[in-house]
Amino acid sequence: MVDNRTYVRFDRNDYSVPHDRVRRTLVVLATPEVVRVLDGDEEVARHSRCFDKRATIERPEHIAALTAWKRKARASRGLDRLRQVAPSSVELLEGAAKRGHNLGAATAALGRLLDTWGPEALESALRAAIEADALHTAAVRQILDQRAQAAGTPPPLAVTLPDDPKVRDLHVVPHDLSSYDDLGDDDVA
Repeated sequence: MVDNRTYVRFDRNDYSVPHDRVRRTLVVLATPEVVRVLDGDEEVARHSRCFDKRATIERPEHIAALTAWKRKARASRGLDRLRQVAPSSVELLEGAAKRGHNLGAATAALGRLLDTWGPEALESALRAAIEADALHTAAVRQILDQRAQAAGTPPPLAVTLPDDPKVRDLHVVPHDLSSYDDLGDDDVA
């Protein structure tokens, strides 16, 4: 069985396979010179055999394809999230792409603004940036900051919590602190 790292283990060594074969049962055929990996009748990988222990043997095309696939998946995940909660992000990103901006960086920046300011504020700032033909994330951030300053509120701080239900679902009930006001200087030890 191919693990989620896109390698098969044979004779205490790891041999790379194409990323689209993850979590599938493959067959390894080995000779003293070659390790072949088969998916049914199809050969999906061929490596020179290694007699070391705990070695990782990779084919550059396997690693390149995996890297490209992960990059595309990461960008799609961010774009889908933005599209759902801030539809104007699609228009801003299309305009940014036409101007040669880095879409990966822009998507990540908009995701951070979403986490910090929330969907309503981000959508409103996106519409304002589009109307001003300022199709970049710096303009969106500036609009958000200017609106907070005009309202006399400090910009929100992003708080990243661990993905642990014990932390995320924790509810703290504050108690009345007025009894501390009654303490005098001589009551404090």
